[in-house]
Amino acid sequence: MKLLERAKVSFAKTVFIAIGATALVLMAFCQTAEASKARLLALGQNVNGSQFILDNRDIFLDPATLEDLQTSANFEWGGNQAVQPRAEGGGIYRTDSLSYALQLGRLGDSTLAMVSATTLGLVPASLFLPQDSLDAIIGGGAGLLKWGAGLHYARSVSNVGATANYPDSNARDLQLDGGVEMNRFAAYLKLDLISGSNTDLSGGGQVSYSGQPGGEIGGKFNIDDRSAVTLVYTRRLYGFNNGSGTIGNFTEQKVRSDYFRKLYTDEPLAKL
Repeated sequence: MKLLERAKVSFAKTVFIAIGATALVLMAFCQTAEASKARLLALGQNVNGSQFILDNRDIFLDPATLEDLQTSANFEWGGNQAVQPRAEGGGIYRTDSLSYALQLGRLGDSTLAMVSATTLGLVPASLFLPQDSLDAIIGGGAGLLKWGAGLHYARSVSNVGATANYPDSNARDLQLDGGVEMNRFAAYLKLDLISGSNTDLSGGGQVSYSGQPGGEIGGKFNIDDRSAVTLVYTRRLYGFNNGSGTIGNFTEQKVRSDYFRKLYTDEPLAKL
């Protein structure tokens, strides 16, 4: 009996050590998504990628960037709301012919537009957001040409009501991305196909966000080995209902151009 108990204890210790060792190895070879976001923001870029800074999150801006990255994994511990830190993680895997990326938990562009609508006061801060998101990206290259394509999908349903079964909420987000890089040129396209959120209230009203097809198109030209210029056009349209009688439509169009020049030719972060 004592030998059996000792064997159980020994087995439990072995399993515990194995799990601990695996966790340490993963932490050693993974980067944190939170640190990556913080670096991009500190350098004046977007959390979903940059046209100037080489970072694993660039694949969410231009999928063709996938060919510039190595096999890796990332993670972020946190909650499931639109605040940081947020539970998110995924990885990149390279083969001789194609590269693949998978990410779970990322907030897509349309979802971030919903967050912006709450910040503007158009809809309540409690707006039900799409959760459980999935990003799937594939990329390849031939000669000087690199290409990539991506899909972002998120959908959430919540039925938390009691007798009247209210409030009932649902939210969705679907986006398609594509990009190409060739010699000194790079271009990408992001299409917001489906985005929305609805919450039925017990009094008969509804809080809603109804996104219309829109997206973003951008391009970059490397002037030389040390400088580049970009041009980006963004268009977003959505209807909203705050549940208290305010109903309307919102349209946002932006054109932005940036110039980047690195001071040292050996700077490792620049994608030039």
